[in-house]
Amino acid sequence: MSSIASQIYKNIEAILINDGSDDNSYNIAKLFCEKDNRFQLITHANARVAAARDKGLKLAHGEYVIHIDADDLIAEKAMEYLYQSMVDNNSDIAVGAYTKQSDKGDEFIKHYADDKYTFTRNILTGQYHSSLCNKLTKMDHCKNIIFDEGINYMEHKLFLAKILRKDNIRIFIN
Repeated sequence: MSSIASQIYKNIEAILINDGSDDNSYNIAKLFCEKDNRFQLITHANARVAAARDKGLKLAHGEYVIHIDADDLIAEKAMEYLYQSMVDNNSDIAVGAYTKQSDKGDEFIKHYADDKYTFTRNILTGQYHSSLCNKLTKMDHCKNIIFDEGINYMEHKLFLAKILRKDNIRIFIN
């Protein structure tokens, strides 16, 4: 939440979904909401990540959406860069580089693809990371697409594939 609050781009709405957590995350989220009116906390019974993502999409008011999980960190200029990339390139999705953290150390990862089909293939085959935390998407393309609540793992990959299969999607890849 700190990495969201510290964004240079300030015109954001952060919808925090407490999905039945049994740790201190609810109290931490509540503090963020009290300090920053861009944050909104929603609590519901544990219904898994797909239901939480769908709930957030239903409540969102903005033109763009990015899904950032509790274990994701985004650079302070990430939102500004992704938004400006979309505007400058007239795209529907902006994909940014990211750092993968592991026991072996940090690895900077940047995707390269010349077209939507290559990018989609690389997402579906696992060559590219399908996390949504580095992908800003126009909200219009998320309407009428829901996360599959029967999937507990990689639900974001299927959601992203549903968006990418639309004919009119233009992608800007950092």
